[in-house]
Amino acid sequence: MDNRGQSLLEVILAMAIFALISSTMISLSLGGFASLSQGGEQTEAAGLAQEGLEAARAIKDRAWNELIYTTSSVFVKNKQWSLSGEGTTEKIGKYTRTISFAPVCRNAADNIAACPATYTDVQTKKVVSKINWLVRSGVENTAQQISYLTNWGAKHWVQTDWSGGPGQSVWQDDTAYDDSENTDDTIGGQAQLGALPDGGYATSSYLLSSAFDLENKSPVTVIGWSEDLSQCQPNCSIEFQVRTAPNQAGEPGTWSEWYGAKGIGTYFTDHKGVVISKNLNGNRWAQYRVKLKSNGIATPVLQEVFIAYQ
Repeated sequence: MDNRGQSLLEVILAMAIFALISSTMISLSLGGFASLSQGGEQTEAAGLAQEGLEAARAIKDRAWNELIYTTSSVFVKNKQWSLSGEGTTEKIGKYTRTISFAPVCRNAADNIAACPATYTDVQTKKVVSKINWLVRSGVENTAQQISYLTNWGAKHWVQTDWSGGPGQSVWQDDTAYDDSENTDDTIGGQAQLGALPDGGYATSSYLLSSAFDLENKSPVTVIGWSEDLSQCQPNCSIEFQVRTAPNQAGEPGTWSEWYGAKGIGTYFTDHKGVVISKNLNGNRWAQYRVKLKSNGIATPVLQEVFIAYQ
């Protein structure tokens, strides 16, 4: 056999093996670089998702009642985080960030449960900060962070006794109030419809609280109350309104309109808690007005009212 032919065959075989090994090594290297790149993207996306949670937390620390959207992006205004508005998303380079807020329900034991449950906890929100980005054509990746935000750090203006009577325009005595009509405050400190001389009760009444000093330009965020309607259901109700005013030389300035759950002129009717409109934010003084109604045979009873503020 010709040694030169054999040597040529060996060279060709060696080159083929080298080419195979080289292509494999290049493929592995490229795959490694791709994995490193995707890993870096995942880390960056996770950081952006966490930033979204921190932005939502900063907003709730400033004003719980600003968390009114189901889905919103965030932006920085005057060096503080704000929500952009319902249905908005934020583009950050190749990434898209969406922040979603969901109500939290609780069962009779006050544990978180699937909605609907015993009641909706208006002082807790579930927030999901989600990042989406395109890895390659037709392939999308996702990173998200989930947390629960609460309003339990808020301060509370509470009144449980009205026996001090009317005439107190500015809050000092926590048993007194400003004014009322057809309201009886003499029974155990609670408030109820006034009794009529010939029996029965007035069919409606109102009670106006004293003006409460929040001490700062604070948002009033949630109102709730304890009531007893057992003697008059379904023919009775207790409804609230809230308003605020700026500070003027240590006294309330011009009062806002009266607000309820659906805006000006409406009422809060869910005693377990309702978020107060952010339109009342930024003032120092707050005041509530309560309306009691029945068919005159029996009376609803107001036992306590609380207003949360930052």
